[in-house]
Amino acid sequence: MDEIAGAYSHAPTTWEVSMKTGKLYVKFDENEYALTKSGERKFTFGAQNENELVFVPGKDGKIGFLFTELYGAKKIR
Repeated sequence: MDEIAGAYSHAPTTWEVSMKTGKLYVKFDENEYALTKSGERKFTFGAQNENELVFVPGKDGKIGFLFTELYGAKKIR
């Protein structure tokens, strides 16, 4: 899960994924949400877990991208 933590950007939006007390959180649009694991690299969040994030490795095998229903974002740190 530490490999997933970082910042992902698709201008002008940036998603900040962090680990706190053993749980992943995503912050964007000035709101922070706890992530719930729903698959190997899939997580949901929101009031009813209606939003989904999928983390995808790059050519080097490390997580390099975040995908939502509308956007693909590249890991920038």
